[in-house]
Amino acid sequence: MQGQSTLVPVLEPVVPNVTYYNIGDEIKFSLNLSHNASAGSPNPVKTIQITLKSTFLKPKPNSVIPMAGSVAINGSVTYGDTTASFQVADLGTGQMLIVEFVAIVRDSIHPLANLFFTLDTNGTDSGAANQYISEPQSSAPVLYAVFPKVTLQRTSISGKRK
Repeated sequence: MQGQSTLVPVLEPVVPNVTYYNIGDEIKFSLNLSHNASAGSPNPVKTIQITLKSTFLKPKPNSVIPMAGSVAINGSVTYGDTTASFQVADLGTGQMLIVEFVAIVRDSIHPLANLFFTLDTNGTDSGAANQYISEPQSSAPVLYAVFPKVTLQRTSISGKRK
């Protein structure tokens, strides 16, 4: 019987308190990724594809940075309007991917929009026998966009009252 492994992500904003964010605000996020290899499957996970995506947040170019103690990112990070994706060559038992990145609140937000990232990961073990796919994980806690500023102004007078 082959062992089972699961990729274990933790994705969260690095904020002093949960508050409301406006268009153009920057929010720092932290991603930790490990796997819980069993004794029957100690092989490292190879070529892990990691994709971060959000509806209302744009990953800031060149902001995905591996932290001290992290495994290395393989190649470069690809940034899109709503995504950042990259690969990790190896993730052995006891190793961890630790990255921080910055996101910018997009101008397409609506009042009280949920500001979060979803993480998709997949990879294979060193023998290519097991596929590792994690369910999409969302960052927590969810942050929120601000209420819009509304200005009302009368543009015409339709009649006078006595």
